[in-house]
Amino acid sequence: FSRFERAARDMQNYRHDYPHKPSTCVYITDIHEKWYGDYERLEYVHTYIQWLFPLQEPGVNYEASTLTKEEITDFLNHSIAKENLLKSYKLMLDFYGIVLCDEKTGEVRRAEHWEERFHNLNSHTHNNLRITRILKCLGTLGYPHYQVPLVHFFLEETLVNGQLPNIRDSVLSYFLFAVLDKTQRRNLIKYAYLNYEPKDEFVWCPKKIQKLWSMQSKAAKEEAADSLGSQEDTLISDSEAQEEENLSADEQSKGKAFRFLFFFFHIQWCGKSVWGFFCILSHLNVSDHQTNLNIRQR
Repeated sequence: FSRFERAARDMQNYRHDYPHKPSTCVYITDIHEKWYGDYERLEYVHTYIQWLFPLQEPGVNYEASTLTKEEITDFLNHSIAKENLLKSYKLMLDFYGIVLCDEKTGEVRRAEHWEERFHNLNSHTHNNLRITRILKCLGTLGYPHYQVPLVHFFLEETLVNGQLPNIRDSVLSYFLFAVLDKTQRRNLIKYAYLNYEPKDEFVWCPKKIQKLWSMQSKAAKEEAADSLGSQEDTLISDSEAQEEENLSADEQSKGKAFRFLFFFFHIQWCGKSVWGFFCILSHLNVSDHQTNLNIRQR
């Protein structure tokens, strides 16, 4: 009962002056406002993470009580508590060189100072445990839709961009499996497999599933190549048709010039008679009309 009482008190205080420790006088508002950007303090103080991201499992801070089902329900029904958790999340994202760019979807991206923070994250691997705790807490206390964007971010940075090599194994072994939604977790594992090299060393799903994904990926690439080839053929056909049309126009123009020269000399031979001139005009009009009919019939 005493454990439950302490846990309930902790969660109630989270909405106000949590953790309310008179001996240290450090409240959640102090951490959000005064610790933001204080990277040395956030790195070397190891007890605050349990206060900011409580779980149903214990951590290194024995004074931070584990969550109970009752207080989880209480937390989810109070907007101020959830707002404080969101502020805590943004605080830690900034510490890791990440920014939350959409509070509705949980989408994240690199912050402007990502290089410096990535270097710190890669060289202080105890933060892997912190990130795992953060992911679990998000899933428990009302932000499960934030899990996938953050895990996908780390998969992309480690497997695609070649960043953070020292946390890659933690991303695959712990971050991935903190995601609650099974379908989304499976999609993340598939993304990880398709971007992992060498593939024969991928151990985070059965080999038969890896074989299936490889076949699907190969088929998709072949289909994309066929589609691209079809588009190129269409472009070539359109180009050839345009060329033929241009040639027809050139031929028509040359024909008109030839006829004009022929009848010009005919006028000269006829002694520049008015009758010969009108014959030329009449013949040109009839010929042009016939040419237009032929083009339309094509």
